[in-house]
Amino acid sequence: MGVGCNKWPRSRATRRPWQSGPVPPQPDGDVDRVDEEVLAAAREVVASRSPAFRSAILAESALGQRRSPRSDLDLVVIEDGAVSRWEGTHGGRWPVEMFIGDLEGWERCVATEVRDRRPLVLQITATGVPLTTNSTTTDVQRNARRLLTQGPSPLTPSELGLQRRLLTDLVDDLEDARQGSERHFVIEATFRQSAELWLMSNRQWLGWGKWLARALSETAPELSDELAVAVQASHQGDISRLVAVAQLVLQDAGGPVRSDWVDPLPPANATTEPN
Repeated sequence: MGVGCNKWPRSRATRRPWQSGPVPPQPDGDVDRVDEEVLAAAREVVASRSPAFRSAILAESALGQRRSPRSDLDLVVIEDGAVSRWEGTHGGRWPVEMFIGDLEGWERCVATEVRDRRPLVLQITATGVPLTTNSTTTDVQRNARRLLTQGPSPLTPSELGLQRRLLTDLVDDLEDARQGSERHFVIEATFRQSAELWLMSNRQWLGWGKWLARALSETAPELSDELAVAVQASHQGDISRLVAVAQLVLQDAGGPVRSDWVDPLPPANATTEPN
């Protein structure tokens, strides 16, 4: 399952090669025979698993060129009175994963995703293919597109400082010539933290797994390619390229953090409300 949005221009005078702007979306081709099978399977699953549904939306990744032989069908289903949940099943020859909830449950889920900067239900709803034609579907997709286009909130100074500290520490660990599995874990952590710091400091959405890779490649394709090459070289014994890329990402985000710092914890009785 998948876990992009408006591309926010950089305000810095100095721009790295990967900051040349987003990759424009490619036009969709005609719906082919397999797409028709996918749409029919998705409709059948929704009707059988959630017969009282008001709205159903299929993730666009199930259709067209991004579909792979092992792709699953990701669905968002809105049903009056439904308890918010994920369900897994099969539709024909495809595995299916569905978010099911009422409108209030959808709104709570999306609010959490926006707070965490990792849209999944929001992404499916905003960019997916509607399987229903009614006002509920129209309204929920309009709201989702507005939120997705708006992008995540800017990092607070405290949040940015934490992300910079994390990458600073990882670069230090990487240069400590660690060996074995520890080295490989540090390489992967540096790779991920470099990508996430760039995305967060540029008000871009995050993602899990392949969706993080897609978020980076769609907004910073040259950085994405450079990180991929650097990670491969690191696993083969040459960490210099990954260190250099991570340091550039750090500089663009305000530099490494090596001075004294204080990050107060919230009070014990504090509650966190979605933005």
